[in-house]
Amino acid sequence: MSRDNDEKETKSVEGFRLGAFTFSLQTKELKNENGTALHLRNQSTDILTYLVRHHGELVSKADLIENIWPDTFVTDDSLVQCIADIRRALNDTDHKIVQTLPKKGYRLDAIPMSGDGPHGPAHSSPTTSRKFGSSVSLSLIVLAGVVGVGLYTWQTTATDFEPLDPATANLPLPEKPSIAVLAFDDQSQGTDKGYLSDAISEEIITRLSHFPDLFVIAKNSSFYYRDKTADIRQVARELGVRYVLEGSQQKAGDKLRVTAQLVDATAGNTIWVETYDRDLAGIFELQEDITRTIAATLEENINQAEYNRLLRKPTESLEAYELVNRGRAERLKFTPAGNELALHLSEKALAIDPGYSEAYFSLAWVHINCFRWAWCGDQPQEEALDQAFSAARKAIALDPNSSLAHWVLANATMQSGDLEQAVIEYNRSITLNPNSAGVLADSTEALVYLGRIDEGVARIQAAIRLNPHHPDWYLWTLAWAHYFAGEFEAGLVAIQSMTDMPNLARRTQAALLVRLGRIEDARKVIDMFLEIAPTYSIRLQRHSLRGKFRDPGVADQFVNDLRLAGLPD
Repeated sequence: MSRDNDEKETKSVEGFRLGAFTFSLQTKELKNENGTALHLRNQSTDILTYLVRHHGELVSKADLIENIWPDTFVTDDSLVQCIADIRRALNDTDHKIVQTLPKKGYRLDAIPMSGDGPHGPAHSSPTTSRKFGSSVSLSLIVLAGVVGVGLYTWQTTATDFEPLDPATANLPLPEKPSIAVLAFDDQSQGTDKGYLSDAISEEIITRLSHFPDLFVIAKNSSFYYRDKTADIRQVARELGVRYVLEGSQQKAGDKLRVTAQLVDATAGNTIWVETYDRDLAGIFELQEDITRTIAATLEENINQAEYNRLLRKPTESLEAYELVNRGRAERLKFTPAGNELALHLSEKALAIDPGYSEAYFSLAWVHINCFRWAWCGDQPQEEALDQAFSAARKAIALDPNSSLAHWVLANATMQSGDLEQAVIEYNRSITLNPNSAGVLADSTEALVYLGRIDEGVARIQAAIRLNPHHPDWYLWTLAWAHYFAGEFEAGLVAIQSMTDMPNLARRTQAALLVRLGRIEDARKVIDMFLEIAPTYSIRLQRHSLRGKFRDPGVADQFVNDLRLAGLPD
């Protein structure tokens, strides 16, 4: 049948039967077997209408995109989400109604209706049993009832897009179930657009990271794809993961709607998609729901203790939660002004909720920055370090299982020179959150100072795997660790891979060049360094390393290499 003839035929038909459901082309209403109208998003309704008009035919993805989004560039993912929305409404878990033809498109199994009934035998209703993939345990069925988030759409038996071949991934897939959580799309209006959606995504990443049996990509790398046109396969290929979570949120007054979709890139299908309608005050429960469902989907042996840790709310105050997240954004600008604003925001959050552990974590980092980078104004630097210790210990007292609190205490302890205790605290933090790329990278410095250089190199390499789109300072840390490990070629490759090398990093670059016998190149690098820091000297370099290295001879080697490169005494 030609497409023109098919469209003419549909004009004389009042409706179509889709399994146990009916759809009217005139009203564009989808109804269940009881006659109750079901809600679909506008774009999902448009796609269903198009498929109904061409029922029984192969409709390509390109055809659908061209007709539904004629003047907008979209990826396959937008279409896949709409198809998943339609299947959820139709209870089409086995894809018998909306059929996927791999690498070709979709075909709708619909029966025209006129008057009292269909033109032909009734279509059998889709099975009510749900087919679960091999990684989903029986405990998940129980969990779905406990969480109470509504009906999930499980789609593990058909292909929605061309699967990713693991052999083509830029990085080898980990043995553990691996996932990247993308920045959620913010469809809200207002000056705070983008802020809440980031907070939702970040919290899901943080919560998932605490499961030792999962491999969770760090925020820096998953958020790299914000506002980019990369499709799911590209994201999975570049990050070396099997699963990708994407979603959107829309805030209207005190109401919040969040849609989340979990995709298996290696199988080429959407595992589940769910829309959550909540009061804004219910954001923490929503994050728990999504996290626990993902964890149970990806790993059947998550123990109950790990689930119980998800039940803890960070704070009862949404305002305090927002203040801490705003403060983190300011602190990570790494400027004196941003640090000062983060201080005020953290203090304001604590005034609202004095029992908020993460607010003390944020406050401790602000004071560490004051101490380390002399951003204290008139305040003595040692006093800033004392305040950092005080805030970090309060954070731990409020939440002894907070990996963040132990991390900031570890860094403060390292700044004080107690390296053994610093490593103990770093290890506690990593035990609590084995997926924290930031803690792994930050702990490298203390390990190198202690002479445990191989461990330090392994830590920063593990951090880079968890965070492939890492900040530049990871490469500086890697190059610095390679220098002390005697791996000078590898160190030079790392530091020359930096996108925007800070001036201080040129010291490490020069020392590496000296070790490789490239003295003239090293002197050129130090000349560039001194153009920006003309008063820097060997004396200042010795002062900055004083008391840090367990073996003073290691520090002497670095200083002597800089002298050979031309750094003045």
